[in-house]
Amino acid sequence: MTYAINDIYPTVQAEGELAGTPMMLIRLQGCDVGCSWCDSKETWTRVGTLVESPVTAFADRRTRSYVVMTVEEIAGWLSLRVPQPWALITGGEPAEQNLAELVDVLHRNKMQVAVETSGTAKGIVGAGADWVTLSPKRLGKKPLLTTITPYADEVKIVVDDVEDLRYAKALWEGNAGEYAWKANAKWYIQPVSLNEKATAMCVDFVLLSEGTWRLSIQTNKYINQP
Repeated sequence: MTYAINDIYPTVQAEGELAGTPMMLIRLQGCDVGCSWCDSKETWTRVGTLVESPVTAFADRRTRSYVVMTVEEIAGWLSLRVPQPWALITGGEPAEQNLAELVDVLHRNKMQVAVETSGTAKGIVGAGADWVTLSPKRLGKKPLLTTITPYADEVKIVVDDVEDLRYAKALWEGNAGEYAWKANAKWYIQPVSLNEKATAMCVDFVLLSEGTWRLSIQTNKYINQP
């Protein structure tokens, strides 16, 4: 099986429960969710930017260039890099591609695997990821799937305005029983792009949540990591 990949690089996880963990980030190409504040819009499209070499695709980070790689090629690429204990599969929306073979090759390379998804596609189902971050998008163009929520080890809601806080509260309450969640799932609220107003709202929200919610911030923006 092949995967459309925008970039692969080592980094430190910036958000949520695994913040501070060294990881190899694998950013897949393609996303139909369409969040207005997305900070990786270069991953949305697969039109006109396919290149033949990962060296070319990964040389200029944050471009629309991507490469199609087999799992064997991915394993070979990783074998030439400093080993990391975790791999993070993100995007784009990574679950628009079936992730089972990618997760398997990462496990065979002795890495634990985290996936971050909006919950709008089924590619994580049966893939065997060790950690799933579900980050539903209130204004996304595709709905949150009820079949995906039971996989979430953590739920992370990005907040731009007060309506996002209301959305977060509705999800926590089960949206009138529509969604099922893991009993031990961690719940995070995260201000968009370190916005001061959104940060203040998130802090107040967490302090009033009686310990239900935790605050996540984009620490990569403080340490100049992508």
